[in-house]
Amino acid sequence: MEEIRQLEERDNQKESIQLRKYQEILMITGAGVLLFSVWSFIRFFIAYAFYPEDLMDYYQIDASDIEGKRYLLIVTCTALVIDLLFHWYIGRRAIAEGRGRKSGVLYLFMAAFLCLSSVLNIEAVLSDADIFYAGGADRITTAIIEMTSLAIFLEMIHAAIRLKISRKALRRQMACAEADGQQST
Repeated sequence: MEEIRQLEERDNQKESIQLRKYQEILMITGAGVLLFSVWSFIRFFIAYAFYPEDLMDYYQIDASDIEGKRYLLIVTCTALVIDLLFHWYIGRRAIAEGRGRKSGVLYLFMAAFLCLSSVLNIEAVLSDADIFYAGGADRITTAIIEMTSLAIFLEMIHAAIRLKISRKALRRQMACAEADGQQST
């Protein structure tokens, strides 16, 4: 009887260790998503402050077109704020779930969407034929940052799924142990 009890305690210990591991991963990746969102915001304003002509050339806006500049700034800032809120929500939900609170699955779908976006961004940056010539270092850096972001999102999704599975298994074990305890009394 004592051996069975020790085996059960060891199994519960293994499950709780896995649970803590995935909780830690979720908290770390959630913080990573928050930092990447702030970095994206800062990076845009640095680029706009030092290289506004690159952005205007990309969207084919004349340097003397004040309305075009204003429209570009408003649309871009709105997109950046939405992106920031998107990342902020995902990061906060991951951290909350890592701390043991229920967070649902919406943030996981949003993270999967951003994974797809990262893959498309990486493909777009690396498919450019001029990558190793004009502005190549900037594009390679962008691709590396996107790959890092993709890795964080993939790790977050994996940890969240494994955490949900581990919690469900632990609850099932506890319910079975409780039912066995009631039957023996």
